[in-house]
Amino acid sequence: MKKTTDKAHATSRGTVNHRTGSKRSSQAEPGHAGRAELRTHGQRQNQIKTSGTIGKRDPKQLTPEARQALRKKLLAARRKTSGNKKKHGREKLYDDSGVLQTNTALGNVVKLFLGFAKLLKWAVTGINGRNPTAGPGESDKKYANESQAEPEHKIGKLQFFVAGSILAAGILAGWALIEMAPAAVKQPVIQRTPLIEVVQVNQVARRIPVFSRGTVQPKTQINLIAEVEGKATYVSVNLKNGGVFKEGELLLQIDASRYELEVTKAQSAVASAELFLEKATATAKVARRGAKRNASAYALHIPQLNEAKAKLAAAKADLQVAQLQLANTQLKAPFTGRVKVSDINVGQYINAGALVADIYALDMAIIRLPVSNKQLKLIDLPWFYSDSIAPAPSPDHDLDNSDETRSDAAENNSLRQNLPQLKVSGFFGGSKYTWQGKIEYAEGGLDENQIMYLVGEIGRPYQRSLQDPERPPLEPGLFVEAEIQGRHFDAVYEVPRQALHGGNKVWTVDEKNRLHAKQVNVVYRGPEMIYVDRGLSDGEQIVITALDYVVNGMEVRIGEEAGGTLEEGRQSSQSFSLH
Repeated sequence: MKKTTDKAHATSRGTVNHRTGSKRSSQAEPGHAGRAELRTHGQRQNQIKTSGTIGKRDPKQLTPEARQALRKKLLAARRKTSGNKKKHGREKLYDDSGVLQTNTALGNVVKLFLGFAKLLKWAVTGINGRNPTAGPGESDKKYANESQAEPEHKIGKLQFFVAGSILAAGILAGWALIEMAPAAVKQPVIQRTPLIEVVQVNQVARRIPVFSRGTVQPKTQINLIAEVEGKATYVSVNLKNGGVFKEGELLLQIDASRYELEVTKAQSAVASAELFLEKATATAKVARRGAKRNASAYALHIPQLNEAKAKLAAAKADLQVAQLQLANTQLKAPFTGRVKVSDINVGQYINAGALVADIYALDMAIIRLPVSNKQLKLIDLPWFYSDSIAPAPSPDHDLDNSDETRSDAAENNSLRQNLPQLKVSGFFGGSKYTWQGKIEYAEGGLDENQIMYLVGEIGRPYQRSLQDPERPPLEPGLFVEAEIQGRHFDAVYEVPRQALHGGNKVWTVDEKNRLHAKQVNVVYRGPEMIYVDRGLSDGEQIVITALDYVVNGMEVRIGEEAGGTLEEGRQSSQSFSLH
């Protein structure tokens, strides 16, 4: 590389200055169009670096065509690295033809820096002793002669002067941009008053409903068990899952031939025992006639007579057992009901004690409803005390004609009339239906969670409703929501549940449309409404809109659709009550 460079620029060489690392050339040959240059080793390395990485050659050694191609490549690289396209939100510096754009703020800044760079370049050229008006020979000679004697420390001062000038120019340009920037436009602060909805409350006299949930169950449900063993000779078509049957209907017949023979056998034993008793009776009569006055009981055949009587009684008992087993070969429905589970077929052998079917009655459905200890005070339950307990009538008691029975029936009817009313609702096939009933009794005691179960009864759950022909039967297993009739309150406020905050606080609006917090005493919290007995006044407007930020005295606007009555608020909450 050194050899090629020397041939291109000079015809002779001088000696190397080992202190500065520069080379001094002699007088140029006559007729040579170039000029001799004095370069330091560091300047030569910088020239090699700035000449590009392509070939590591000095641009002055290239032909005009090669210089033009190198210039185009450098220009393309400058476009790529200087932001020809917008990156990270920056503006274009150059257009598609490579011309600097001056119609943008960033272009103006670059143009300003380029102007400073040109000025500094001119200044540096003047400092180095170059006179643009002098001829080529004179300038080169003067530059060569002065460069030979120029100290190295002057080059360092020049570099320091250039760097300081560029830094001062940058600070000046930044200050100019800040000062010339347009002033920020201040937007006026708009005060927004929240728009709310309210309901007006007034004291009312009503029963507070208590809400609970539960699952429908049949009141009577039993397992139908085979009492004798044998092969099934007949199975009713209704003895299947979901089958419906009437009371007394034959559901299953077991082979009875074996038990018929047992009955015949028992009948023969009874006949033999009767004959034996007759003989013993006759013998005893003869013995009594011929016996002496002090004859023993054995002599009078009294033990033999008692034995014959015992044998006859045993034979008759065996006959009754045989007849009972014969009757048990037929399984009949104990009530009108429905089959829940059954898996019996004709020809199947059934053991004694085997499960034939799981059946339940259709006359009554019950629902176990959990009620908390706090809710119990709102329900008028017919509590029973030890001094009011009466014994149940015995099975052989005449229930139809006794005065005690009639008195108990009248008392029972009076208690049933005072039982809390019950309304249950459930979804069936996507539609909601309701059924009416009563709370019959409360199960004994509270559990570990202070919950007592009230048992509600729904009569004739499978009866068709005349008011709602589309209503389906109240099937067991249906999950329902229950509304229990509560105690009667003379003065209570009914407020939508969304108006309550923090357990016992509501927000009211005064005549100046300003908010005020009020503490209330909540009697009961329903699913949609709460009931308050203290803390409110008639005609007050309660806020039912959820606000993100609220303080006492804050001004609000009441919407046109708001300001409704309590009935409208109740309808919007979709609550329901007993009729």
